Amino acid sequence: MTLRALVIDDDPAIVEEVSEILASLGHECATAGCMTSADALIKQDRFDYVVLDLEIPVGAGSKFPRVDNGKNMLRKIRNLPGMRQIPIIIMTGHGNDGPYQAVEVLRLGAVHYLAKPFGRNGGPTLDDAIREVVPDHGYGENQAHDEDGTLKPFVGGELAYSAASVTLEGVTIAGRRGGSLARKILDHLNQPGRSGARRKWQAFGGAAIAESIGATDQNAVASAVKKLRAKITKVLGKELGLEVDGQAVIENKDQAGYRFTDHLTVAGSSAIAHDPANEPANDPASNAGDPANGCIDDTTDGRRAWVIMELKSGRELRRGDLMTRFEVSESTAKRDLRALIEGGQVAFVGPTKTGHYELKDGRS
Repeated sequence: MTLRALVIDDDPAIVEEVSEILASLGHECATAGCMTSADALIKQDRFDYVVLDLEIPVGAGSKFPRVDNGKNMLRKIRNLPGMRQIPIIIMTGHGNDGPYQAVEVLRLGAVHYLAKPFGRNGGPTLDDAIREVVPDHGYGENQAHDEDGTLKPFVGGELAYSAASVTLEGVTIAGRRGGSLARKILDHLNQPGRSGARRKWQAFGGAAIAESIGATDQNAVASAVKKLRAKITKVLGKELGLEVDGQAVIENKDQAGYRFTDHLTVAGSSAIAHDPANEPANDPASNAGDPANGCIDDTTDGRRAWVIMELKSGRELRRGDLMTRFEVSESTAKRDLRALIEGGQVAFVGPTKTGHYELKDGRS
């Protein structure tokens, strides 16, 4: 049976992170951003456990999320028939407000208390908390151990891309396209090496990835990759009984940049999986620079045709994408993009540092 959680938090970024963690555990969830919507979900659905933020608003229009609201929600859930025994995990950004807060919420009926961000200073992660307090959380029965009980080594597998998730050997490691930083990095790395190259996948420096996906800087990319590696190691170990080395999926050896390891295969497309049928079969821009055709056209016309192709696929393109794809200088990339803007084909949208390029209105 698939376990189902109720996640109560008014921060969309936290809701996204928690939802991805639960999906990686094979669990489903419903989300509520306030006490009122949580009440409505509890009345119409069944839940096996609750993940509750302390600082939530009363209603959808309320501008005053308070820690006391979370405590009141905890009391309410504990007093509802049928929910008096289910595990309630408290998460809060107020984890350092004093030792008595944790004691109080545990006294009110919570079974675990987590500070955000999860795992800070070596503290417990949400994955740890769920495994500790949620009965029959779904692990153990499908593990593939060797006969002596040790984990089997991971020797390669398939990454499968869809609009909703990225899975590795059937296990979810990232959520929807355009969502988390981890998903954006996985999308960016899904670029095969040039024809005749020694390596199967292209490598990208942290700074280039950060510019391409709109991350703060290369340190943010490094941190996200580290967390993603740890997540992959954990979920494949627990769900498939596989021992996954830190660089077995995403490597960055010899300062060459981040790349997928050669023993990975990819199904689906990070760029056009939403509806490849919408791409015109005979449009030259759709074929120029396509590695599936056995070559990458890195001429001026080829690069600009590639930009149009990527934008037609719905990708939010940045200058760094063009630089890393064709290994051209920043000035060359600027010149190509400026020519497309001046030609009325492309527009730049958003702030200078974090914006992106898209097709001009009316073009398809």
